[in-house]
Amino acid sequence: MLPFNIACGFCKNCERGFTNYCLTMQPEPKLAGAAYGFADMGPYQGGQAENLRVPYGDFNCLRLGEDSVEKELDYVMVADIFPTGWHATEMAGVYPGDSVVIYGAGPVGLMAAYSAIIKGAGKVMVVDRHSDRLKLAEQIGAIPVDDSKVDPVEFVKDQTMGFGADRGCECVGYQAHDPSGNEQPNLTLNRLVDSVRFVGGIGVVGVFLPQDPAALTNSPSRARLPSTTETTGSRDRRWARDSARSRNTTGHCATSLPAERPAPPSSSATN
Repeated sequence: MLPFNIACGFCKNCERGFTNYCLTMQPEPKLAGAAYGFADMGPYQGGQAENLRVPYGDFNCLRLGEDSVEKELDYVMVADIFPTGWHATEMAGVYPGDSVVIYGAGPVGLMAAYSAIIKGAGKVMVVDRHSDRLKLAEQIGAIPVDDSKVDPVEFVKDQTMGFGADRGCECVGYQAHDPSGNEQPNLTLNRLVDSVRFVGGIGVVGVFLPQDPAALTNSPSRARLPSTTETTGSRDRRWARDSARSRNTTGHCATSLPAERPAPPSSSATN
């Protein structure tokens, strides 16, 4: 079994457990991390291929047990998508009884919702606009939220007495689109920040790149992600946003956000 990411096992980041940010396998000095067949993650082919060449196989390959043939389908589920969804809930810090909002009802988002349910979350809301995906979310016990019909932030607030969800997961990434089909790289991330309560937890497994390699115009090719702070100008909102993000750490295809919780803004100057 192989992880989607490629790592050497001996660089500084790998030794610390951050194999998704391997310094050896990424040929671009300004970047870190490598993966099979993914933009800005190195020149490696594959990912969804039937066969592929595996660098540092002694580190990247996981030998399966004697029951690998009998439980082949079970092992397939722990190869990529399910663990990514689970990891989103781990980074968000989901505990039994928590209210959780998931942005994106694709395979990873559905697995994040299912993982939150397995962990005993009290309420799980899944935001998307594709009816087939939302039906699957409802089938596993989540509340489907169609963002083409309702404001998802307001919906989450209504479901949580105005506070926002305890935890949230971003499972879309920089190719997010609004209901009209316009690409808006910061859409789900900013909505997630507004949907989670103060000092709540956020896990981001959607991929965010500094530049969209497939952009058709100059605007989306510069995949800059203006935050809620930049649109509201609110210092308190910035502190709330950073506090909500403080539980997030790096993970599979995850963004790196502040690890320490910043001090709250002072209401008056001190000498």
